[in-house]
Amino acid sequence: TLSKEIRIGTKMVTWDSKFKLILFTSHRHVEEIPDELYVRVNVVDVSSSSYEAMRHILNNTFIEFFDSINLPRLSESLRMEMECRVSQEKHEKNILESIADAVATLQTNPNFDFLSDEETMRDINQSKELYFSAVERYQTFESNKGDVSKITQPYAMTIDMLMIVWKAISRYLVKLNKFNSVSYAAFATVISNALQMPGVAKPMNNEQQYNLSILIISQILNWIFPSISFGDSIVLMFVIQFLRLENNEKVTQNDLDVVLRHLTDELNSSVDLTSNEIGIGDPFEHLKFANIKNIFSFVQRFISEMFGNEFQNTIPIFQVENIISQNASMPTLIVSNKNKNCSDLIQQYISTKTRGDNFEPISFYDSPEFVKNARKVIITAMSRGTRILLHISMKSTEASSLISDIYQTMLTTSLHTNFRLIISCTSNCIDCIPHKLIENSRKLRFDQFPSIRHNMLQIYHH
Repeated sequence: TLSKEIRIGTKMVTWDSKFKLILFTSHRHVEEIPDELYVRVNVVDVSSSSYEAMRHILNNTFIEFFDSINLPRLSESLRMEMECRVSQEKHEKNILESIADAVATLQTNPNFDFLSDEETMRDINQSKELYFSAVERYQTFESNKGDVSKITQPYAMTIDMLMIVWKAISRYLVKLNKFNSVSYAAFATVISNALQMPGVAKPMNNEQQYNLSILIISQILNWIFPSISFGDSIVLMFVIQFLRLENNEKVTQNDLDVVLRHLTDELNSSVDLTSNEIGIGDPFEHLKFANIKNIFSFVQRFISEMFGNEFQNTIPIFQVENIISQNASMPTLIVSNKNKNCSDLIQQYISTKTRGDNFEPISFYDSPEFVKNARKVIITAMSRGTRILLHISMKSTEASSLISDIYQTMLTTSLHTNFRLIISCTSNCIDCIPHKLIENSRKLRFDQFPSIRHNMLQIYHH
């Protein structure tokens, strides 16, 4: 057979018929797929199954901690469900392919009688029998599914609450900023660590489950707050409280739409200093018509119903002492707003902790020669144990390529235990950072907290 060649850039490469290209993107970025690519691919939406995957992870986490003897049974149930579903779809596809082959043969050979063709009928009948067998096994599995669900029932309320938090983080928070992305593994690890805290016992009643939920949620917020801005922290707590009420059928998505439309209208409206809105009743209902001067007070009341009146005190200020990651292969990523550069603060702190020859600050600029030298310096630092501070203040494909290459090297190369990569960038440059690095780095947000108290605390600490 003749080999096919395709051009990639300036190179000609041989096309292998077994080559398959699978591209991944987030649900919110589908519209950005170019039309010329969109018409040549099969788009598969896995957002629902990925959400349910977190429930399976949480089920396993809780059963492993509270009822480990039933973990094999739960795992076997999940395996059987997947096997039955895949087997059913596989044999259904085989039947359709056999019929399609017979039709194609009939078009080229009008005298072909597929009903008399033993091989064709054997393939169709075999696939049919296997298909009905798979359907029967799946129906049997479904009928026994209730027995398996009893294993997780004692923790269902807590898991449902944590799924609400995951939905708020993975579906809402990430829309505010790409930097707010978190991984399945990191989220599950926080929950697993929270279960190891003293005093955690097997929940028996709804009150105990609720208290356990609040305990774990507080640990999740303590983990994620340092990596997001003050505004995003408020939005996250607001969404969690809304989703909790929606899960209890006290509010609907239509209610949220009404509130958001009103907030949009009020954003550029005038402040009404003559009216006094009575602060009693449901704060969420007030948000549907409140004047802009009262909106934040009603938001505070709405959030405090779940997180308490002192919830703002749980949002931390930036602590430069937290910039050193746990190990050499985990970079630190610090994002600040434009004109709020924290590089000087970081440099001052690291200089007091290390010798001068063990610290290398690099301010990126778009130049092939600079990129070449920067890559060399950072690669050398990996073996010497030098701490690197890379500051990026402009969007650049060269910066994205450099960071991607460096991070890949960090994952595949033996590193000196003292090596650390600290990347400081402004929020407009976050698109230069590879998604994998964002999810797997120590993330910090350098944000000017909108209060005199927190600004004074920043001055005091630094």
